[in-house]
Amino acid sequence: MGSYTHSLEDGLELDLNIPVNLQGKGLGSQIFADAMQTTNATKFTGPWIESAAYEGGASTNLKQFWDARRAGQSEVDAAFSTWSGGMARKYGFKNVKVTYINNGKGVQAVFTK
Repeated sequence: MGSYTHSLEDGLELDLNIPVNLQGKGLGSQIFADAMQTTNATKFTGPWIESAAYEGGASTNLKQFWDARRAGQSEVDAAFSTWSGGMARKYGFKNVKVTYINNGKGVQAVFTK
C-alpha cells in the first residue's frame, strides 16, 4: 500500500499504491504526515510512472499531471495540482523542478522548501 524512504540526495520519497476503493480515506495523507514528522524533510521527490502495478497502468499523480498539462497548465502548476503536489504545498514546499523520465512517459517532480 505504501512506504517511504529518506536520503540526503533525494529527500523524502514516497511509494504509494493505494487501491482505488481505499483512496480518499486519508491513508496516503497519514503516511505522508508520518513521513514528515519522522524525517522533517526539506526536499520531496515524486517519481510518477507508468506501470502495470497501478490500476489503469499509471500512477494517480502521473494521470493528474498529464490531465493538467493537457488543460494548459505549466509544468509547475501541473505538478502542484497532483495529490503529491497538494501534500507538498500543505507541508510548506514552495518550489518544484519537473524532469521527464522513462523516455518522456514518466515524470520526476522534486519539491523543495
